[in-house]
Amino acid sequence: MSESRTINHKFFRWLTAAENFERKWRKDNQRNFQYYDGKQWTDEELEVFEKRGQQPTVLNVIRPTIDMVLALENDKRADLQICGRNADDDRVADLLTELLKQVFDASDADYFTSAAFREGIVGGRGWLFVDIDPEEDTDQTDAADREPRQILFKWVPWEEVYIDPYHRRPDGTDARFIIRKQWMDRDEVKERWPDQVEKIDTAFNEQYLGVEYAAQRDAPDRATENFYDPHSGRVCLCHCWYRNAKGQLRYVIFADEIFLYGDPEDESKNEPPSEINSFPLIPFYAFRTCEGVPQGLVTYLRDAQDQINKLNSKYLWNLSSNRMIYEDGALAPGVSPEEMAAEYQRPNGIVRLAENGLNKIRTEDKLKESSFLSNQLQFLLTMIQRISGVNDSMLGYGGTNERSATQQQNRILQGASMQTQILENLHFAKKQAAQVVLELIGKHYTQGIIIRITMPNHTFQYQALNQPVVNEAGAPLTNADGTPQIHNRIGDIMRFDVVFRAVPPFSTVRERTLEVFSEVAKSGVLPPQIVSYVMLELSDIPHKRELMAQAQAYYQQQQQQAQAQAQQQQQLTQAQTEQAQAQTQAVSAPAGGQ
Repeated sequence: MSESRTINHKFFRWLTAAENFERKWRKDNQRNFQYYDGKQWTDEELEVFEKRGQQPTVLNVIRPTIDMVLALENDKRADLQICGRNADDDRVADLLTELLKQVFDASDADYFTSAAFREGIVGGRGWLFVDIDPEEDTDQTDAADREPRQILFKWVPWEEVYIDPYHRRPDGTDARFIIRKQWMDRDEVKERWPDQVEKIDTAFNEQYLGVEYAAQRDAPDRATENFYDPHSGRVCLCHCWYRNAKGQLRYVIFADEIFLYGDPEDESKNEPPSEINSFPLIPFYAFRTCEGVPQGLVTYLRDAQDQINKLNSKYLWNLSSNRMIYEDGALAPGVSPEEMAAEYQRPNGIVRLAENGLNKIRTEDKLKESSFLSNQLQFLLTMIQRISGVNDSMLGYGGTNERSATQQQNRILQGASMQTQILENLHFAKKQAAQVVLELIGKHYTQGIIIRITMPNHTFQYQALNQPVVNEAGAPLTNADGTPQIHNRIGDIMRFDVVFRAVPPFSTVRERTLEVFSEVAKSGVLPPQIVSYVMLELSDIPHKRELMAQAQAYYQQQQQQAQAQAQQQQQLTQAQTEQAQAQTQAVSAPAGGQ
């Protein structure tokens, strides 16, 4: 395979266009992550410092700034609750919310969301991945016995994904294509696609002129035609999701000119494994330029960080060195300038001068220059806070203009408000990911299943889906047209129009309802027996059914006692009334006889 050979299919042209558009950003993005890790000097700068004898110090203010923004995302984390647009949709919306939480919890969605958020904050873009588990066995012939495939919610490293340069929506739904590069051992590729073994061995062998992905990424003029690394025996697979002219999602896997899944001409063979019409990859953007290039927070902080490092290095060097300017004839005979410099740097140095040599020597005032450097450093640290919004109050330090707790709280709120756009973009990406999860549920949760949902106290709650409705004898019930009645049929549920709403983190819809109901119960407008029964029903405490039965028995006993007391009081009142009437009649009887 020669270097001059070109690849002609459109998927490779799309990949090349995306690579060319983002080449500068990807190379620059590596520097962003190096700055976050503390590697902030170039090799050329380090060489200059070594020759000068100056210490290349690093005051890494970028890392705590980014970490504070990450902590803010954790603190402001919100769950998505599905709400029906109509009042009749509430039960269905609650069930969908339970299913959504089950997928999120089973996939550790919060952890992977934070991972994508970190990459977006540092470099400008992170990726969420929502799809059906490709490793599960789907060769079962009996569809009725087939278990629903696991829905995955993951994070994908930013280096692996390329997207249509012309897309503008922050969730990427208007993109023509999204391509993910994955390196895989050639033996594994042949094992997964045994019908392509001959093509793989012919195309990808030790004569292939390829390099590893890391080397490609670092090279300024890296080629895009390298799909094989002969040293490690790894093949670069390109997973391409794209929309055709009708807006339908299609999917292929190619490496060079070999198509391992799908066909470059026949789109009927390019059905995506998820069988839905949404991209499985959802981007999170922190910021974007007017040209659509991702921008991370580190990009805006690097200039100030460079100045901080250089000023601090010069500040330390200035404090540890002494500079002297002398005229000819200032030194005593036999004293060289090198000897004078070495002696002058010593704490107890003695420099021998010629007669009247003091009038020919001037010592630089390093304290004045050091004071200027210190003030400039403080100014740059303030600029870092103004750019990022992470001020001293958010980091736990007392600010210079804070004289009360109220002022400190206002500064914290002011700094947090600067992250509004970032958090809004994250919510938008998470909402799109939830929409893809719901589409996958509607497509693949078609058989009768029971979903187990883990409660905060490690107990379990179960939700039955697509289950036939039976009578007391266990016989299935039918509708008027003779079709079986199905409980929680996913096909019917997914027809409801739902909207997403951000709410404080909760484990289930019932936990959220419990929180709202507890606030209502404080008003005292509801009887205690209703409050206790509803709160037990909504809670997830162990043995709640026994407690509810005991509470019901207790209130029944209280009610019976109250009725008995009321009856006794009524009988007593009636007896007293009859007695009073008898006494009245006895007193009035003689008068009537006279």
